[in-house]
Amino acid sequence: NEYGYALYMLERYIESIEKYKKALALNPEEKTAVKGIADVYFSNKDYTNAEIYYKKCLTLDKEPKVANYKLGFIKNENKEYQKAIDYELASIKLDEDYAAAYNELAYAYSQLNQKSVALDNYLKAHNLNPNHATYASNVGDMYYAATDLKDLDKAMLYYKKSLAIENTSA
Repeated sequence: NEYGYALYMLERYIESIEKYKKALALNPEEKTAVKGIADVYFSNKDYTNAEIYYKKCLTLDKEPKVANYKLGFIKNENKEYQKAIDYELASIKLDEDYAAAYNELAYAYSQLNQKSVALDNYLKAHNLNPNHATYASNVGDMYYAATDLKDLDKAMLYYKKSLAIENTSA
């Protein structure tokens, strides 16, 4: 498993999967190997295979917050927004402070035209991680683009926050 992870970090993905699969051959219930394979596929944007392995994580891991989050991300990519919401809510149920899950949840709601719910979740993600430029920008986008929420002053405030974060992290 450690060797598979090292190969993953070196972006030697095919070799990484081979090592993880060898670990699974020895122990099919090895959740670290299952998650490792899922992460490699996810990093390569092979969401079909990533989904298969993240779903296995749901059965092997007692608290699969990351697997739920990544499955929600995949469902958003596949435009299956209600399923994305279900996975992100499951992730948040395990960790109420998981900013990334709130961000994905907000995206799904925005695509279902539930703009005020989306804004609430983008704000939650931003408040949990105020130093994340994308979260600030997403809040700005909601204030700028959503007709029923339109507030250009607030949009500019969040866009400026996003730029400030990007400039300090550069």
